[in-house]
This record gives sequence, structure tokens and C-alpha cells, in this order.
Amino acid sequence: MPTIHNLQAHNHHIRPAAPPARPQPAPQNRPEPRDQVELSPEAVRSCYTPPNESNDFVRDCREDRTPEVRQRQEATIRGALQSGGQPFELQNSAGQRESYTLRAGESGNYELRGQDGHTLNISLDERMSESDRVRALASISDFQSRIPAHQRDALDYVTVTNDAYPTSNGTLEGFARRSSITIYEGNRYLDNGVLDHEFGHVLGHKLVLQEMMDASTVSGDGGAMLGAVLFSSNTPLGWRGAVDRDGRAPSQYARDNGAGEDFAESYVAYREAQEEGPEAVEALRRQYPERVRYLEEVMTPPRTFFSSIFEGLW
Repeated sequence: MPTIHNLQAHNHHIRPAAPPARPQPAPQNRPEPRDQVELSPEAVRSCYTPPNESNDFVRDCREDRTPEVRQRQEATIRGALQSGGQPFELQNSAGQRESYTLRAGESGNYELRGQDGHTLNISLDERMSESDRVRALASISDFQSRIPAHQRDALDYVTVTNDAYPTSNGTLEGFARRSSITIYEGNRYLDNGVLDHEFGHVLGHKLVLQEMMDASTVSGDGGAMLGAVLFSSNTPLGWRGAVDRDGRAPSQYARDNGAGEDFAESYVAYREAQEEGPEAVEALRRQYPERVRYLEEVMTPPRTFFSSIFEGLW
């Protein structure tokens, strides 16, 4: 079993031990950030605070999904399971609609296939009750539908286990490597904040592979491509320059655990700012201009020949 020190290099997310129910701190009790940024009234009401080195950000401050959204999604998932793999439409927490199929296999395994053709393999702990499985599948489906379509192929597997990861000084919520995510303690930490953080690691792996494969194509060095596949880190090369130029960390957790965690924490902050709206994104950009510039390039779908033509016409 690796030690806590050794785990720092394995794309995990450790926090201090949490009570049975995760508290929702009141906005007025949160520490004031050192870098004040003017926010929209909507952002203030939801207690959104751009991340900085003195405080964590919105995932501990606002609800992941409303009870109404959860109930609607869980009813959709129950119907999908009963239909035996027929297409269904999911409305996610951002109000977007997408068609899926959901097929149940053996031993708690499921296949969630989107209209883009990508299949997400989901493995749920066999000890989970039926209602807990439905809740988990709804959470994962909502999360997957929020990932930009051109980046969904970075993630192939999500595993949810009822086990707690044994640590001596904290709780491991999730663990990611290459194209897979594992979430611990069942539904306890299965929310968009944790899933987005772990997906940040998975996306980091994909971007590293792209960088190294592009380099090997230019140089004609097939060994570089093989090395990218076997030994890729979770920190894109282009990210380190953005970190240096911004000159501050997005959170204490990122500062304490290196560039890989910085990328994952920044990805979460960017996704949450996007969901808050343009003013929240601009507030984040003022604090972390280089990180936001990099993430905007990554999260913008690539232009195709035909899209360029239509842009020119309109």
C-alpha cells in the first residue's frame, strides 16, 4: 500500500477527514479573499468566490443539484433501466438536453452511450442498494453530459466503491489515472465538484498525450509517442508556463500538491465560473488570466473546414 507521500503523484484528491454529512457553510462565515473581485449580484447570492490562496471555492458553498433536478434525473434513469436499453433524453443541471442509452450488465456494470457515440463504462459497488445505484447513475450521467463533447473521449471508466480509501490523516474522495476515475464511499462524494476535479486529471493526461504525440509527429520519433502512452503525467506542458505567469495558486490544496493538482483545481474553478455566467468568468480571468486563456483554448471545440465556411457566411 503506498504511503500518503507516494500518493501525491497519483492524481488523487485528499481532504481533511469530514463529518458524516458535509456541512454547507453560510456565505458570511467564509473567510474573505485577499484579492477582492467585484461580482455580479447573481454570483454574490450563490456565494461564488473566485478561488485564491486564502480560501477554497464554490463546491463547498452551493448545492450540487437541486432536489427537484435530482428527482427528475433519477426518475429518468429508472425509466431508462426499465426500457432495456432504449434511447432516452436527459436534462442536465445546466438545462441542456441530450440523448443517451443506458445498458445494465453483470456485477454492477453499466454502459452509458451518448449521441456523440462515446461509451462511458460505469462500475457500481454490488453492495449498493437499488436506489443508491439509481442516484449514482443520475449523478454520473449529469456530470458526463456537462463535459464538452470534444473532450468526452478522455474518460472511459467511472468506478464507485462503498469502501473508504485507508488514509491516516484524511479522506480520499476520488482517484484518477489516464481514462478512469474511482469515487470512494458510495454517493457520499459523488457530486460535480469532485467529479470535475478528477476529470481535470484525466483531461490533463489526454492533453499531455496530444502534446507528446504532436511533438513525435513533427520529429518523426515514434519512441516519443510510445513514451507518451506509457509514462504521461497529468500536467500539460503548456500549463506550467501559465502557472508561472499568473504568479499565484488557485487554492491552498493546489499550492501544497503541485502542478497536477493546480490544473485540476483550476479546471473546477473554470467550470464553476462558466456555470455562474460571463461575469464570473471575467472575474476569474482577472485573477488568473493565463490559466483561463489556456482552459478556454482547451474547452473550445476545434474548428473544422465546414464550420469556418459557415462562420464566414454569417
